[in-house]
Amino acid sequence: MELWQRRWQAIDSHKALIIALKEHMGYCTCAYDNAVPFLRDFLRLVDRRTNGASDSEVFRQASVDLEAFLRNSSSSAVQSWFVYALDKADLITHGFNLYDILMMDRGWWLLDGLERFPEPPPPDEDAEPGAAADGGGM
Repeated sequence: MELWQRRWQAIDSHKALIIALKEHMGYCTCAYDNAVPFLRDFLRLVDRRTNGASDSEVFRQASVDLEAFLRNSSSSAVQSWFVYALDKADLITHGFNLYDILMMDRGWWLLDGLERFPEPPPPDEDAEPGAAADGGGM
């Protein structure tokens, strides 16, 4: 059992994932469709880097990939604020520079939910028309 599994209840649905994103990240359902997959992909790279710390080549390559991911995604200012925000949310920690990033327990907890529930479930046939599958709203 991972440490995060003893600290937080596993995210058990897409609705619970959206609630966790709202509570811990300030997420709003008005976000662009690529916002959640972007966070998942970023956390995957941080996970690979963190778990590769005992293998210098895996760690080096994950570091290169993580830096490239951030550099290709946005300006240096946006990269900085993104990393600082995730650090403040206790998903990651960053060290001596912007790309020296390691995963925190809460990051693994959220990544697990992002991996298991990447898409909302199909609409329920019994649900009222227009009801949001993910709990919608703020």
